[in-house]
Amino acid sequence: MWKKHLPEILLGLGLLVLGILAAFAVYFATVHGPGGFSDSTAYLVAARNFVAGKGLTIPRADGRYVPIPLRPPFYPILIGMLGLSGLNEFDAARWLHIVLFALTTVLVAYLMYKLTKSVLLGLLTGGLFLTSPVLLESFTTAMSEGTFVFLTILALYFLYRYWKAPSWKNLLLAAILAGLSLLTRFIGAAILFPGILVVFISTKENLTQRLLRTAAYGILVLVPSAIWQWYLRTGGGISGIYQFEISNYWVASEPVRIALIRTMWEWNPLSHFVLGMPYGIRVITLLLIWACPLVLLVVYRRRRARNDTEEIQDIELAFLLLYTYLVAFVLILTWSYLFVEVPKPALYDRILLPLVLGSMVLPILIAILIMKMSPKARWIVAPLALLLIVFVGSILPDSVR
Repeated sequence: MWKKHLPEILLGLGLLVLGILAAFAVYFATVHGPGGFSDSTAYLVAARNFVAGKGLTIPRADGRYVPIPLRPPFYPILIGMLGLSGLNEFDAARWLHIVLFALTTVLVAYLMYKLTKSVLLGLLTGGLFLTSPVLLESFTTAMSEGTFVFLTILALYFLYRYWKAPSWKNLLLAAILAGLSLLTRFIGAAILFPGILVVFISTKENLTQRLLRTAAYGILVLVPSAIWQWYLRTGGGISGIYQFEISNYWVASEPVRIALIRTMWEWNPLSHFVLGMPYGIRVITLLLIWACPLVLLVVYRRRRARNDTEEIQDIELAFLLLYTYLVAFVLILTWSYLFVEVPKPALYDRILLPLVLGSMVLPILIAILIMKMSPKARWIVAPLALLLIVFVGSILPDSVR
């Protein structure tokens, strides 16, 4: 009898191990406290004032307290809520990240299992997340990226659940989580677009009902941030400084394009073998890599159409969510870089984290698609396992290697 449930048992044990390893990784890396940047100071001071009953504020030179400026509020709210239990803000940030990194790793592995029905691929994806240097950095510093990643992935999960069972409950949960993601990092607005698309196409109701549900999702996502903007304006804080006078948009956006190419290229653990590759060749190579699964998806869709199967399958939805989210992310980031003077988006790995995560998920999704197109292609799991080994090896210290 137990053999029938062996995959679920192995999955449960694997998820437990991944969760423990993820929690220990952050626990060990933050034994002297979480790292930080200038933003960390604002977050931790706002959290301390929140616990002290002064609201989500920071002090100014004239002695006045104003709402935390230029930064979304949900991350310091979480730290402040943990601080109500007696933890200081440093320990609160540390334990928040320990728990969230474990939950994120387990959630990613479980989502991939649900998508593939493969315990190996699910745990392999969780292993890739667990060993990602950029993710580890995000969850070991007192910054909002870790919380943002967790909320975004959880929102995508409930969008997936809504697509499987279009209920108002799933829509509400997806919208609330997406709204909190936006309230954690303003670039979280990217989640709005795949959500609108999924909500609109998920049901066979009439057009009016679908538009009603789509509008409800969009409003629920935006309301928390709208309330925060109102609070900022009435409390003397500022959300940003903008400028719209740009003579050449293509030239002005060049740093964004270079950062995107550099980030996606350098994530590849084999990139150090081709350090001298010209920039143009890198661009073409990356475009081909990201276009390849779209071509495979079209071929797969046409094969299924011959069998009169028009329903969107899980793997197709996964590609739809991934590409829609990443395109929206790049467009919003570019818009912010062009028109937001303060705070100017920084263009490095931590800020471009969704692209790094998308690059990690892409080969897994390609493997799933190939196996669905040709059930005999189980061999594709072997190169993925090799990828994990190479990836882990590339981040180990020289003394260990």
